[in-house]
Amino acid sequence: MDDNLAPLNGSPAPRQADMLEAIRQVRNVVQSSALDCGCRDRVSDAIQRLETLERKRARKRLSSAVREQKRKISSLLSLLADFDMQSSDSFDPGVLMEASLLLSDIAAEAAAGSALVRSLLLLERHAEEQVFTQRHDPNEI
Repeated sequence: MDDNLAPLNGSPAPRQADMLEAIRQVRNVVQSSALDCGCRDRVSDAIQRLETLERKRARKRLSSAVREQKRKISSLLSLLADFDMQSSDSFDPGVLMEASLLLSDIAAEAAAGSALVRSLLLLERHAEEQVFTQRHDPNEI
């Protein structure tokens, strides 16, 4: 896995990744089972639909969370615009502390948003890998 795309601690990616991994494991068990081909194919198709549905749900949750982070950052930036650091030679320590805290909040929200976007990238990467695997599965003939 590309370290630049690894989800940060606390991001929603582990939950989605765990769900999709569980679905993959069930698929592997079904495909390696002694079920007759027709039954195995129907179960495999159902698992594929479940995985597709879960991936769509994950995309929707992550996209919604990214939009929420964007909204939070925008609100914080509008508050930051109220600080005029060029109009005075002497700065009020309270104002400086408030500006510092505001910038820290912006950084934290940006880091959370970045983790969400990385989660979306990982979700898409796994989807592409799944399509590739299905197209090149040596068991499918």
